[in-house]
Amino acid sequence: MLSQEETLKFDDISSLRHSEQQNWKTALDEEMESMKENDVWDLEELPMDRKAISCRWVLDVKTAFLNGELNETIYMDQPKGYDDNTGRKCKLKKSLYGLKQAPCQWYQKILNFVNKLGFKQLNSESCIFIRQENSKKIFMALYVDDLLLGGSDVQEINVIVDMLSKEFKMSKSEKVSEFLRYRIEFTSDNLFLDQESYILRLLKKYKMLDCNPISIPIETKATAATFEKGNPFNGPYRELVGSLLYLAYVSRPDILFAVNCLSQLQERPTNADWCALKKILKYLKGTAKMKINYKKCNLYDCLYMLMLIRV
Repeated sequence: MLSQEETLKFDDISSLRHSEQQNWKTALDEEMESMKENDVWDLEELPMDRKAISCRWVLDVKTAFLNGELNETIYMDQPKGYDDNTGRKCKLKKSLYGLKQAPCQWYQKILNFVNKLGFKQLNSESCIFIRQENSKKIFMALYVDDLLLGGSDVQEINVIVDMLSKEFKMSKSEKVSEFLRYRIEFTSDNLFLDQESYILRLLKKYKMLDCNPISIPIETKATAATFEKGNPFNGPYRELVGSLLYLAYVSRPDILFAVNCLSQLQERPTNADWCALKKILKYLKGTAKMKINYKKCNLYDCLYMLMLIRV
């Protein structure tokens, strides 16, 4: 099904303690029940002119991709541990994790439904939707299987949630504190965003949790030319630049100049460039708790309530 960096294989379950085996068996049973509820496949004899794709268990995945409709015929082996030994194959009726079509089919399914609810997609940002009736606005952000709803009318938001819950199996959280690796905090006059946990993960990943913090992210008057000379660096330069750019654009504009400067050197980075990039991490170590503050305004009045929905 879907591959992830750290997963437990089906055959590994038998090596676990009995209590853990029972927990995983319960999880597998629940997953198979989700397949039945979503009517994902029919068991059929495999036609002579068809081949069945293999499947494997990956634990701790969401069921959003089970909602997508398939436009082609695909056969799959029965899941390990749930094979009825008849030789039949699963003829997929709906999308399934791991299929190359799955993300697109799910996106099309949810897109069509929110359009029916009266939401309009922004031209500038395809994952943001707005529904407006008279003076009431509801905002929706879609990221894979997470939907963030915001607006000033709690009752209207609950109506939307009820409609979504009738179409999709989902869970909701009315007190949103985190979304896409940034923390959200509401007060009566302010909205705060910070990414302290994301910064700590970066520091841990690059083995800099114990580094000494510095007061500025880059040398004063520095340019890309400042770091051109030196021995070539063959490590994860682009990867760290991408992580820092995300951080800079979401909640830390104070590092944007430094990251943009060093991002110009991705083609042939040097050891000096890498050291300069790590200085940004040292700066973040000492400023990890800094927040971006949005003062109360007309837009903030529209965001009286935020609700996170996970399909």
